[in-house]
Amino acid sequence: MSSSAHPDVYEPTRPRRASRSPLSCNPNHLPVSDDPDLQQFYNALRVRDHTPHVSVIPTSHASVKRPTSHVPKKHRDVMSIFGEQGMVLDAATPSNSLHSTPTSSSSALHSPSLMHGDMLDSSRDTIEAGLNLVYGAASLKGQRAVNEDRHIAATETIHDSTVGFFGVFDGHGGTKVSEYLAENLHTTFFTHLTQRPQPTLASQLEEAMLYTDNAIYEANVEHGSTAICLTVKDDVLAVASLGDSQAILCTNDGHALDLCLSHRPTEASEIARIVAAKGTVVNGRIFGVLGVSRAFGDNDFKTSRGTFKAKFNGDLVGGAPHVIQRPLSPADEFVVLGCDGLFDVMTPDELVAYVRPRLSLQGVQKTCEDMLQHALRLGSTDNVSAIIVKFHHY
Repeated sequence: MSSSAHPDVYEPTRPRRASRSPLSCNPNHLPVSDDPDLQQFYNALRVRDHTPHVSVIPTSHASVKRPTSHVPKKHRDVMSIFGEQGMVLDAATPSNSLHSTPTSSSSALHSPSLMHGDMLDSSRDTIEAGLNLVYGAASLKGQRAVNEDRHIAATETIHDSTVGFFGVFDGHGGTKVSEYLAENLHTTFFTHLTQRPQPTLASQLEEAMLYTDNAIYEANVEHGSTAICLTVKDDVLAVASLGDSQAILCTNDGHALDLCLSHRPTEASEIARIVAAKGTVVNGRIFGVLGVSRAFGDNDFKTSRGTFKAKFNGDLVGGAPHVIQRPLSPADEFVVLGCDGLFDVMTPDELVAYVRPRLSLQGVQKTCEDMLQHALRLGSTDNVSAIIVKFHHY
């Protein structure tokens, strides 16, 4: 169990990071093996040709659909990329539909969301009275040709308690896993909370994430995605990270707390795990290809099972999240969940300094949108996505 009730920072506040794509394939970085099975594995990681395979997502696409007719392939093409579309999540009219799409004048693609509670129309913030919080979410394509990010904000009443789930999913290689997460992870969490209760909120979140990663593997859903998730129930917070997205908590003294660990193949503990599994790290990437060391999907790298399990000692890309739990304190003001496109150009302290004074002036939705635009002005070259959750909204 990786969850903990300890409320403090779990690693030093991280500085800005070099912006880069999670996926990169230089054939010269991939090993050559005399073992035909291993060589087959390495070949599966190479681009079949040097022309990207692009599938366009229509701008009129109203909602993200779960895979229904996926035909399994022997090997995923981890280098495939997907169609072009920016995405902004505006505030929505409250809906009783589990997969409602926010109402907006924009033609941009929206993540599915479930939003209960009253709307503050003037600021487009979404208020959840049952949790005494307000939130806003947004995603921008940025300089990338396509937007691989997805996000979800959902609430459910379970055993007379309102439970909130917020997640940002940074896809790589394509959108299929990030879309699957936006469609399924929160519903899995709510279902398990009802039918398969765990001792703590953190263990409940961890169990739902492990279950979902296994479901992605069993369905052979292509591509991969990091995740940063926040759940709120009865004045308790649980935060889980899988990959290199971040969750930053701001307290009422303006202090920024970095709540989760980073899973990149530049971290000493992750390098040791990858090497122990008989993998290599080249230029901060697994086999010179993948720039995150834990993620949903990336099934070719889940080498503890499948075709190449006898050649490795475990998964090259792990699926176990880092999970923490802490009580919601009166001193806790807000949490920002963001993908690496945001934190490549803003440190946690810089982010808090930007967000905090704006929340009281223009609300969370406008602040979230402005924050992402600010990240692009600072030079972020990635998709940028975030959710801001502001507590103690009475």
